[in-house]
Amino acid sequence: STEPPLVVTAPLMDEAQEETVTIDESLEGTDIDCILTKMMQIDSAQIDSVTHVTNLNLFQKILKKFDSQDSPNLVYKYANLSEYENNGTVPEAITQKINGDYVITFNNQINLPKLVQTTNIIHETIHALMYKDLEEWGYIDFDEDGNPIVNYNNLSCPPYGSSIYTYYQKNLNRLSFKERVRFLFCDNIVNSNPYQNLHDLFNNTYLDENIYSSEIINYVSLNYNWSEESNEWKNRMKQLFDPNGTNDDIWHLKVTELIVMEGLMFTNYFQNTYLNYFNYILVFDTNNPLYNTPNNFVQLINKIKKGKFTYEENIEEKPMKNDC
Repeated sequence: STEPPLVVTAPLMDEAQEETVTIDESLEGTDIDCILTKMMQIDSAQIDSVTHVTNLNLFQKILKKFDSQDSPNLVYKYANLSEYENNGTVPEAITQKINGDYVITFNNQINLPKLVQTTNIIHETIHALMYKDLEEWGYIDFDEDGNPIVNYNNLSCPPYGSSIYTYYQKNLNRLSFKERVRFLFCDNIVNSNPYQNLHDLFNNTYLDENIYSSEIINYVSLNYNWSEESNEWKNRMKQLFDPNGTNDDIWHLKVTELIVMEGLMFTNYFQNTYLNYFNYILVFDTNNPLYNTPNNFVQLINKIKKGKFTYEENIEEKPMKNDC
């Protein structure tokens, strides 16, 4: 007789590992709680019925890196982040090290679409992983508020313009990942803002570890349940990003890309590379659906979040469907 297919729906972590990741009670009953729980689960499609090997996705692989006995715990929580306002902008989420744990705090004063919440979760979890690696290597410490401080003395940076500096600069992809990160910190030593340095690492063209922004975009676009969004919103996305109706994957990828890049707006990569590419599309790329539209990057982000996709001021804005 034919054996029934293997059907497994189980948490990522066993009982011994559950303390590794904590979803704080402040998130109880929220969309973020629901999204996190789903993201951590392994379903039957990820398990090979012959070898029983589990194929973890990006988010699950990152969580696995925190399950060793000597690793700090990873905590997700909700709080008012108004005190972190900078130039009129309050963050949607932050990652800090508090009481020995890596704590990811989401802003409970902002009502965000689930697509954005999903992206923020993976973005901040990668920050926690970066903090973990950088701290273990001695490249960063944390101040009394839990924010990262670069240990420039531990970097042992070669003198600018020296032969070894030039060698590192020309041969970054021959270095280990650890050494590449060290050099990139040294190369940006004039920038005393470690938060910006860490964000710049997300898109540095010399890093081929594929765990940063491109991987976030791929993960979210492939794993997000787009069917939960309203037909009205999805049709507006298609009109803007794939008006020829080529393939849903096209507008999934483009919408996700813009949401991910919003989190990197103040980095060197965004200001010096991505924005030039984006503006080129708007002005010169006649084959792109965004060509010659009255948009800039911020306007498009707002339209994705609010669901307003006409250029008439009197059209009512409708939020994205936000049920988990």
